[in-house]
Amino acid sequence: MSSSCSLAEKIERWLTLICQDQTVHSLQEEHQARFDGQFRQGEGPVSELLCPRPKDGFVAIRDRHGGVETRGFCFSGKLVANVSKVSAHSAELFFCKKGVRHGFSRLKKNTEHGLVTMMAFGRYSNGFKQGTWWEALEGGGFRIAEFDQGERNDRDETFLYPDYATALTGRWSSKKQKKHGDHAAVPDAAAVVVDLAMCDGVLTLTLKTASGESVTSSSDQSETDEEKKQEDKGCAICDRPLIRDPYESRHVSVRKSLIPGAGEGLFCLQPIRRGRIVAYFNGVVTPRLRCEQSEYSIAFDEDSVLDIPSHCRSIE
Repeated sequence: MSSSCSLAEKIERWLTLICQDQTVHSLQEEHQARFDGQFRQGEGPVSELLCPRPKDGFVAIRDRHGGVETRGFCFSGKLVANVSKVSAHSAELFFCKKGVRHGFSRLKKNTEHGLVTMMAFGRYSNGFKQGTWWEALEGGGFRIAEFDQGERNDRDETFLYPDYATALTGRWSSKKQKKHGDHAAVPDAAAVVVDLAMCDGVLTLTLKTASGESVTSSSDQSETDEEKKQEDKGCAICDRPLIRDPYESRHVSVRKSLIPGAGEGLFCLQPIRRGRIVAYFNGVVTPRLRCEQSEYSIAFDEDSVLDIPSHCRSIE
């Protein structure tokens, strides 16, 4: 890649480029010979995309319940080549071979402002996710993981922050999923992006651990009785809440407010582009009625807020 712009700018340009349909089509054509060599029809529990009627030619099939329309070319009752699944809010473009997902796949979302954002990108091999996959996360940033025959290597993943320069590496835990419907990062170390490469048309990152910013998780260490009790109640924010976030540390700092009597405030450490996320609010999903008097909560949805429990509000 050219060195005329920063690595973060190159990542941003690449994400913009793959939103374009012709880019994914050209990637598919460029690597199709390799994909064909890997194709093994009938091996493993691959999910075939059969057409409801064995009619050759272009087909458009609408799901009456979900409002999703599948478009593609049908041959011998099976979808082949480029296939799209389009709904009112998203569009998925992928490649099929004899009815099996095999090749590049991309999911994009239409925002309420008419913009198109990339939600996920990677490739399939014989119906399974294979190699590097990028998955956009709500609030900005990407979860980047390696797949082998559909199995995710969740012990060695990357969370890429919205600046596309800062990252966390480590494993992902679903410990909080039962209570909050989300995955939680359990990082081994903070890192920065130092190089980029292309592997089968998918961008891969080379990371370097930031010196002095080790954030080894304590999740495997024994918990105290109080920690276990709080976690059982759904009151635990994270394993080590006092570790400074490497992304926030580069963008903001907590200092005494310039407004008399206002206490502390959040100050920018560098010029911030409009719309850029500068900090994250971490808390516990709590019903609104239980947090009417809390000064440490923000809106989460119509019925809930993110609140910092009373036992977590002091850093002492």
